[in-house]
Amino acid sequence: MTSEFAKHNISYLPSERSKSELYTDLLPILNSRGCDLLDNDRIVTQLVGLERRTGRSGKDSIDHGPGGHDDVANAAAGALVLASKLHGDGRDFRERRERRGLDWRPTMPAHPRTPSSEPSIWWMNW
Repeated sequence: MTSEFAKHNISYLPSERSKSELYTDLLPILNSRGCDLLDNDRIVTQLVGLERRTGRSGKDSIDHGPGGHDDVANAAAGALVLASKLHGDGRDFRERRERRGLDWRPTMPAHPRTPSSEPSIWWMNW
């Protein structure tokens, strides 16, 4: 997988947090309307399909149900949790990237902002 990203000059660092931890961290962001989700059926379907389970040790985990998928939800959770920890505005972000010699401009055209569909995500009401 890494070599496929490298072919397109894309690098990444694996998250230090598990996907269950990312979903738990995403909960207050969504509940406080601290972000807008893209109007994307896959994200909504995957978030709604997440299930909370308690293991034998008593530890909770959040994951997709049997036969379900959560790849898009997992990526969105990671990006939103990371973005929630940033301080400053877009100009600050661009200036930091430029100081490091990195290009801040998107490589794909930006999508128009669309209102979120505000799904009812049952696993969030614990």
